[in-house]
Amino acid sequence: MNSADLRKNRCWKTKQSRRANGWNSGNTTLHYKGYTTRIEYSEEDGCFVGDLVGIRDIVCFHAGSLEEIRIVFEESVDDYLLACKEFNRQPQKPVLEM
Repeated sequence: MNSADLRKNRCWKTKQSRRANGWNSGNTTLHYKGYTTRIEYSEEDGCFVGDLVGIRDIVCFHAGSLEEIRIVFEESVDDYLLACKEFNRQPQKPVLEM
């Protein structure tokens, strides 16, 4: 398993764990270039975590403070768009959750 697969696996496990444990983020959301994230604090990891919502691709990130999380979120969106371009595939467009 390469490092990208390990990151995806950890992000997926973190996402599933948050859902199973009934995390409540207080609805802290950020928006950038049409993408949205919900920011939550992980007591277990001691940091803020987020992932892009409304797409099937897994894009997760974390930071030590709320100030940092906005920067990391925007960098993650930019990296996702760049990776899609490099692999010659269309980035997924967010689907609104109902």
